[in-house]
Amino acid sequence: MDLTIKSLTKEIKADNRILLKELYNHMRPEFMAWFRKHFYCSQEDVEDAYQRAFNILYFNVKEDRISMPEIKANTYLFSVGKNIMLKVLSKVQKNETPIDNLSERMLGMVNNDYDMDSAYRKEVVVRLLNHIGETCRRVLTLAFYHNYSMDSIASELNFKSESVARKKKHLCLKKLKELAEKHRILRDSLV
Repeated sequence: MDLTIKSLTKEIKADNRILLKELYNHMRPEFMAWFRKHFYCSQEDVEDAYQRAFNILYFNVKEDRISMPEIKANTYLFSVGKNIMLKVLSKVQKNETPIDNLSERMLGMVNNDYDMDSAYRKEVVVRLLNHIGETCRRVLTLAFYHNYSMDSIASELNFKSESVARKKKHLCLKKLKELAEKHRILRDSLV
C-alpha cells in the first residue's frame, strides 16, 4: 500500500470510509508504540494525541493544506502527533511547582480502587493543596517535600510547639483526604 499523502488524497476527499478505517488501524500501533516509548505520558494521552493527529491529517488532506504531498502519511502523522504531545507536556511543565513532587503515598491518598495514573494523581494532589489553605499547604509541603521535622515546622511557621505543628499536620492531612474523597465522587459522576 502506497501511503504518501498524494496517493491518498483522492480517496480521502471522496470520504472512502473503508480506506480511512484501514489507514487509521494501520498507522495506530506504530504511533502508539513510538509515543509511549519516547514521551512520559499515559496511554490515554497517546490515544488522544493519535485521534487528534489523525483528524488533523484527514482535514488537512481534504482541504489541500499539505504543502508537500510527496511525504508519507505516517511521517506527517508523527510530526503532528509530536507537536500535540509537546504542547501537552509544555502545559504540564508550566503548571509544575515544587509541590508537584509530593508523594501521594506520604499524604496517605493512594487507594488501589482509584482509577488514576500517577500524572493524574499528582495533578489532583496539587489542585487539592491549592484548596486547603496557605497554612496547610505550607505545613504539608515542609513536612513531605522538604522533610522538615515537626520542631523545624513549628519554628518556621511560628507555632507555639512541636505538638501544635504535629496537630496541624494531622488536621491538614485529614482535610486533604476529605477533599480527595469528594474529588473522587465528582470524578466518578462525570464518567
